[in-house]
Formats: sequence, C-alpha cells, structure tokens
Amino acid sequence: MTAARPLPCGRTAARPGVPSTPGSLRLRDRAKEEAAARAAAERDRYVRRDDVPVVLDGRAVMEVLGIPSSPLVGAAIRHLQEVHLERGSLTPDEAATELRRWAQNL
Repeated sequence: MTAARPLPCGRTAARPGVPSTPGSLRLRDRAKEEAAARAAAERDRYVRRDDVPVVLDGRAVMEVLGIPSSPLVGAAIRHLQEVHLERGSLTPDEAATELRRWAQNL
C-alpha cells in the first residue's frame, strides 16, 4: 500500500491520492453531527422523562401489554408521558387503554 502523500497545506491525505479539503472535512463533520442527533432522538424515544409523571410503572406496562422487560417498556412509558403533556393526567384504566391502542399501531 502506498504511503499517504503530503498536501500543500502540510497535512497528509486521508487516502493516498485523495486530498482532504476543508469542504470535505466540513461535510464529514456535519454528517457526524447529524448521525449523532439521529441517534440521540432514537434514544430519547426509550428514555423516561424525569419531569413528567406517569400513572403506570414498568411492571404495570409489561402486564398490560403482555411483554417482557425490554426497550419497548421505556417507549410505552415515554408515550404515556407524551399523552400526559398533551391531554393531562390519565387514570390507570385510561392509561392501560391508551397503551393498548398505542401498541396496535406498532
């Protein structure tokens, strides 16, 4: 394999014969930032918010949905929190009904 060649700016090309230009570095940085933002948004779907109450805990969610412990439990709790923010507090029966409706759309 050929060694990376020095560039006029004093840097070394990432791949032999392919110079890294400031524009390509900015594109790469932006792509990394966008990928990190997408990953954070995906993680947020499964993370319980500390600032929003929930009427059902993880065990109750697993019982209502008939599922084992998994990231889906966190997503269900997060969904109930979003419903709480949109519509206000739910009773345990209303929350169970909402979870069943939500699970049908998965």
